[in-house]
Amino acid sequence: MGRLRFSQFAYVIPALALAAPAYAQQTPAAAGSPPPSTEDGGSDYSEDIVVTALHRESSLQETPLAITAVTQERIRDLAVVDSRSLTRLAPGLVVTETNAGNNRFTIRSIGAAGEPTVGIYLDEIPLIGPPGTTNDAGSLTPSVRLFDIERVEVLRGPQGTLYGAGSMAGTIRFIAAKPKLDRYEGEVLARVSDINHGGMGYEVNAMANMPLVDGLLGLRVVGFYSDQDGYTDNELLGIKNSNYMKTKGLRAALRFEPAPGLVIDGLFNFQDAKGVTPDYRYELGKYRADFAIRNRFSDKYKLYGLTANYDFNWAKLTATVSYSDRDAEYFWDSTEAAINSIAVPTACSSYFGIRTACSATQSATYAAYARSLGPTASNPPAHNTVFTQEARLAGSIGTVLDWTVGAFHSKRKAHIDSYNWPADPVTGEPIVTAKGYRFYRYIIDHLAQTAGFAEGTAHLTSQLSVTAGARYYKYSKLTGGEVVLANPSNFTTKTPYSESRTSESGWIFKFGADYQISHDFMIYASASQGYRPGGINQSVGLPPDAQTYDADSLWNYEFGFKTSWLDRAVTFNGALYQIDWSNRQTSARLNGGAFGYIDNIGSARIRGVELELALRPIEGLEFNGSGSFNDGVLTEDQVSDLGTAPGKKGDKLDVSARWTWQLGAQYGWDLNSSLRGIARFDANYIGERWSTISRADERNRLPGFWNTSARIGVRSEDTGWSLALYATNLFDVVGLQQRNAGSILVGYSQQRASSISPRTVGIEVDKSF
Repeated sequence: MGRLRFSQFAYVIPALALAAPAYAQQTPAAAGSPPPSTEDGGSDYSEDIVVTALHRESSLQETPLAITAVTQERIRDLAVVDSRSLTRLAPGLVVTETNAGNNRFTIRSIGAAGEPTVGIYLDEIPLIGPPGTTNDAGSLTPSVRLFDIERVEVLRGPQGTLYGAGSMAGTIRFIAAKPKLDRYEGEVLARVSDINHGGMGYEVNAMANMPLVDGLLGLRVVGFYSDQDGYTDNELLGIKNSNYMKTKGLRAALRFEPAPGLVIDGLFNFQDAKGVTPDYRYELGKYRADFAIRNRFSDKYKLYGLTANYDFNWAKLTATVSYSDRDAEYFWDSTEAAINSIAVPTACSSYFGIRTACSATQSATYAAYARSLGPTASNPPAHNTVFTQEARLAGSIGTVLDWTVGAFHSKRKAHIDSYNWPADPVTGEPIVTAKGYRFYRYIIDHLAQTAGFAEGTAHLTSQLSVTAGARYYKYSKLTGGEVVLANPSNFTTKTPYSESRTSESGWIFKFGADYQISHDFMIYASASQGYRPGGINQSVGLPPDAQTYDADSLWNYEFGFKTSWLDRAVTFNGALYQIDWSNRQTSARLNGGAFGYIDNIGSARIRGVELELALRPIEGLEFNGSGSFNDGVLTEDQVSDLGTAPGKKGDKLDVSARWTWQLGAQYGWDLNSSLRGIARFDANYIGERWSTISRADERNRLPGFWNTSARIGVRSEDTGWSLALYATNLFDVVGLQQRNAGSILVGYSQQRASSISPRTVGIEVDKSF
């Protein structure tokens, strides 16, 4: 007999999930027990979760904005391991894994190169990615592990007044579980999995909570290690399962309560990831590659934070300071860049140092040189630090007015090197030696941001409230760099160090009103603004008039409703909105596509709708569904300063998916007085996307796809043990995340693609104590 693979269980899981309700009906304890309560005081499977999105506690159903919140138990039921899987949770949210485990978050079709369009927070601390060599910090947001995360809040629509730059499309908040000062507790969770087209993987997560001084000082420590096998085959190098990813990390939280009303929280978060990217060559078929280089990556991220909260009774003061340090680098195959440069006349001219076109003899000489370069690895190691501070005061004047005022400052410093290295043609390993590079330049990038903000909500009657908010922002950007060693195959010439500066300031606003028709029915309307900073392009050889770009901003006009029915057995929420996006930042390319830059190109309009529905017809049984539709179009012709990014009024926006869907069903039942079973099935859909405005080239299309998952397990409430069998990407679909065409670095006839992970089946064991 052949080896029995975990993936063979994938077809059993749906049958078990469907059979679970029938089995429960034959069991005396089919009615089940009520779901456990959370620390928020609500049932984990109700919609009455307490959130802090407005910097004060409020019920999810009574918070007048489009927000999805899920607690720790729901995260576990969904088998959501890290932030890459959040697409399953909220309508209109798309998470695209870029390179080396980084993510780009898009909400309501607001996604483009540059600074992030979605703000990411761990507790009170913004997670700010490095700019990279293309100023695309929005594609370099680190993943967040979701083990021992108390709650995730997804705020859709601009959150600029309270959360600032980077939240122009929305904000995602990860609220970590805090130390308990009066008891010991712990948890160990382990998973063993089998990935289709690949091999085995495993991960271990552990948490320990310790009251160091009873009622005064507590420590909570979370650690994890993950080793996931690959599934792409590098046929040129003869390496099966070439990609892999190993991740380890530690999160430590220290809570100190020295006096009534005063709480001080310290946070240390460390993540270390390394591996080989899962890119493959699209034309060869799924998961097959012919890269001359092993596209390795490494990413070390350390975050230190300190937050103090003091309750004055009339107001609550929150002050946060954080510092992060990140070292990230990756190697990728740029051999084709040299070969494809043969077809670009300026490369030959650069090689000979002439301003005229090459002769036939010179062209032949350059072609021989370009081919002689052999395997070449591009390597941009980056060091990035971020220092942030925020202080805010939130209070109430009786039952008449809720208010928040605050100030924010951050400073990001990045140093990015950019190398081309020779590589071993047999192993694909880069040959990194002192002065052995074929190309070298470096970039420094400093971004400083300062803001002051205020927001207030006046309760005009017991049912009607109005809100107004404003934020003043100012940013300054410095970028410098030098080409130390040029290479004609990437169209560069040696240049001395030079630097540029830019700055900008302005105001953004928010206005809203909500009306509580009844305890279970609320409507709201809002007009809110968001923005993100501009900057300075770092591309080599860029003309002066395209070196800088300005901030872009948008207005979001929204009407929403939140309803509950039949004693919260049914909840139905929705929102309609129009987004007017002006001075839109868009990526463009020059030098035949070799280098990217960012320009302010035109304006766009997005009209959309979001719906969320949850049904609980009987005890233990739940159905949930959500979806979004976004119609984004250009509202004027767009032409970059260099004329390289055409788009006409009425063209559909790139990057965004018009349709997203999230569907789920769950049933929990008592097996006996101490054992409880659970079965769950989920499916989420991401619609068709295009990587360019133009629809002329089919190779720039990312087809829509469904991603399904299932889980069945049992838990002992008395002993804290649980066991579950789960599967993700149940039907093993090829869900394209990226598909690059048209860039000389990839090759116009050869595309580099990446997809969601193939079907993965695993066993999970958990012990709480």
